[in-house]
Amino acid sequence: MKRKTKIFASPARMNRFIRSGGRLTLLASLLLFFAFCTLNFARAQQYGWTDISRNLPDYPYDTTIINNGEDTLIASLTDIFFIDENEGWVTTWHAFSDQNAAILHTTDGGGAWEVQTVMRPCQVIHMLDENVGYAGSSGGMIFKTLNGGTNWDFMGITGAPITGMSFPPGSDTGYV
Repeated sequence: MKRKTKIFASPARMNRFIRSGGRLTLLASLLLFFAFCTLNFARAQQYGWTDISRNLPDYPYDTTIINNGEDTLIASLTDIFFIDENEGWVTTWHAFSDQNAAILHTTDGGGAWEVQTVMRPCQVIHMLDENVGYAGSSGGMIFKTLNGGTNWDFMGITGAPITGMSFPPGSDTGYV
């Protein structure tokens, strides 16, 4: 006597169930969605991602109220560059392109920040080491520091917005 094996989830049955819009499909989709969300969060924690936004200080033009209080402009954080796990810089951008702006600097991994002033709002930053670095503005201006950002000096203008900045390893020649 030959035994019959009952197949509970044959491909044909599953295909019919999925096409019929069964609850299993919705439930499986939700479970997969939450599994991936949790997995991404866990990976971010596993690889040392840190949320620095809670520790950012007030800086010039971070929030500006205009039109007799009817409108509020919020500054943007536009780029971030860390030379090691503790020391890093963040560029800020605000709508008043003819005013000073801030570059934020940390030496403790984002626990505390100091405000450094630069002549114009910057979009990008690249530090060669703890002292020498460059920042670029959407107006094409390039600024350089030789003292970790205590002073940002105007270096030149490209004539086009700077949206990226890169230096080959070990080189002091940069590309925008």
